[in-house]
Amino acid sequence: MKFRSLALSLRVFGVKNRLLQANQNESVKDWRTAHIHQEDAPPTISSVHLTWLVSSVAQFHFSMMLPPKSVIGKPLLRNTKKKSQMFTDEERLLEKDPVKHLELGLIKRQLGEQAANTIFNNPNNLVALFLGVGFATVERKVAEALADTTPKDIRKKEKQMKKKNKKRVLDLITSSQQKEIRDHIEACYISDSNFTLHSLLIDLKEKFSFPFKKSTLHKILQAMNIVHKIKTYNPMASARYDLIGWRARYLKEIAKMRESGVFITYFDETWIFHGMTKRKGWVTKHKSAYEIARMGSLKNPVPGFRAASDKGIRAIVLAVLTESSILPGSIEVITSKRPASEQLLDYHKTMDSDAYKKYMELIIPLVAAAAPTGRQAVLVIDNCPIHNKPLLKIPTKSSSKSVLAQFLNAQGIAYDLSLTRDALWKEAEIYINANGGKTVMTKYEVDEMAKQFGVKILRLPPYHCCLNLIELIWSQLKTYLRPHGKVDNKIDVVCFFTTFKGTIVNTIEHVVNVESDLKTIMDAEFEEELQKNEDSDDDEDDLA
Repeated sequence: MKFRSLALSLRVFGVKNRLLQANQNESVKDWRTAHIHQEDAPPTISSVHLTWLVSSVAQFHFSMMLPPKSVIGKPLLRNTKKKSQMFTDEERLLEKDPVKHLELGLIKRQLGEQAANTIFNNPNNLVALFLGVGFATVERKVAEALADTTPKDIRKKEKQMKKKNKKRVLDLITSSQQKEIRDHIEACYISDSNFTLHSLLIDLKEKFSFPFKKSTLHKILQAMNIVHKIKTYNPMASARYDLIGWRARYLKEIAKMRESGVFITYFDETWIFHGMTKRKGWVTKHKSAYEIARMGSLKNPVPGFRAASDKGIRAIVLAVLTESSILPGSIEVITSKRPASEQLLDYHKTMDSDAYKKYMELIIPLVAAAAPTGRQAVLVIDNCPIHNKPLLKIPTKSSSKSVLAQFLNAQGIAYDLSLTRDALWKEAEIYINANGGKTVMTKYEVDEMAKQFGVKILRLPPYHCCLNLIELIWSQLKTYLRPHGKVDNKIDVVCFFTTFKGTIVNTIEHVVNVESDLKTIMDAEFEEELQKNEDSDDDEDDLA
């Protein structure tokens, strides 16, 4: 540790070159040669000797910066030879760098009794004497240098180093080559053509004679923020034109609500299961031998953590999130009674429309009561089919004759019993269009129930869970459960964990930012399309 501090002190004062130059002094070499075989002869410590000694130690530490335990009583180089080999050939020793054979034991033997109670017991004293400055100055500068080694500074330096490495890697190719790589990968996305590093390398070599190998290509992709991970993109939300219009209407309505100061709440459900815990943990690398030993005798060490279970009793957790916290009384846990094999497939077999309606009968009054005076209560839900049970099912052209007849009877419309299915559909279609169409006529059970309490239901577009604030809370809940849960937890213990109040700091702001970003992008695209249409109209007028 002392000699490491010495190296740090010398680095702070910038005396590396000064010390290394002193090492070239011929008198130093002569002194070193004269004492190789004279271990018993007490040396004379002169300024030249001190220069060589400090120079040797400093030169080595500037190049190696060994950890503290590698100094005391050990060779100062990992490749140092044994003493019997080091000092048998004087000429070979002189041909090599003396630092490579420097050993703390040799220094002590050379100094003998003079090593005790000297400046060599305190590297800062040695540096102060050698440089002609005060001891306090040395300690202050060392403290300033050590201040740069705090975890925060280290992380900052590592981040800066990553940026430098990223820039260095990207400098290997031109900006046009980067664009070609991105365009090629995007074309693979569009055509849904999977590729590997090897196949991508072949394609790039054909396109513009990519000059590097696979390992360098991997680094370039990482520097371009293209990584190999689980596919998560769902084209449904962005490619379907009906969803694009739905998304635009939702963003417009939610923005208007936020401006008017309504009380917005979010509902969603998620699942947890018996023994929910981390799937990975720190275990013995070669665990098979330990497992066999444990089977032979329970006195032997435990091989590692028990495997996480993804089976057992599954529970559906329901809750409503307000602007500040989980709505009190809204947490509900529904335990699945279905076989474990079915529980893993779809939790909607447990959470059906009847269970949803029963839950809403409990929650809607709580939402209405939680809304501050003078603010409209709004409950945002997703577009799951079980949330959209209609009061009256509106028939379609493909509906059966009995369904069409039932609809006409419910609306009090007289018709001839001898009419065919197509004729019945025409009668139903006339009535539907006369009453505003299917969209206007469709009314949902939960919506009508909410109206009675002054609560408005707002549905998210399909495949847009990213706009549901409570989704972030479910993520926090599961993140909390995995490190705290245990494999032998019963479902009632897991249910207790669901009372964990996930922090919602910045979650509202996050969702608002996502909404704003989507609206900005969609507005920009709309303006671009509008400009194109205007330009095409102008061209047609010119031709006319």
